[in-house]
Amino acid sequence: MNIHLIKIYSLSKKIPIRKMAKDLGVSTTHIQNIIAKKGNPSPKLAKKIEEYTNGEVKAIDLLYPKDDRD
Repeated sequence: MNIHLIKIYSLSKKIPIRKMAKDLGVSTTHIQNIIAKKGNPSPKLAKKIEEYTNGEVKAIDLLYPKDDRD
């Protein structure tokens, strides 16, 4: 099972996806789509997520998942 990095962060920090999305200024649906791999973050959003997570979720990993880099 491959759990998305954002979901892992959300669960480990006990931050609801809804709160994270609001803090980032995007819709909950957009974050859910990124987690479900039905959408991708823009470079700007990926950087915001990296900053929001204090570097625990890297922008490069969101923009270029390891599956795509192999």
